[in-house]
Amino acid sequence: MIWSQAQTQYSTAAKTEFAKTADGWLIAHALAKKYVVVSDEYYDPYIRRKIKIPNVCRELNVPYLNTFELLHELRVQLTLPPA
Repeated sequence: MIWSQAQTQYSTAAKTEFAKTADGWLIAHALAKKYVVVSDEYYDPYIRRKIKIPNVCRELNVPYLNTFELLHELRVQLTLPPA
């Protein structure tokens, strides 16, 4: 939360909304436990209206993946059931 409040890039509304969500806690937990965060959000260096999980992860050096990257990393293969 301290990091988000110090950022001049984001609007006051974005900072307020970020403080109300679990996103900050999720990222802090991942940072403390050395976990990887999985999110369907994408990194956007120019966004002002929302603090996105990948933006925070990148700033705090917390590894993150999107769902498809996770599936690829886990080598998940989806197949259709027999007809």
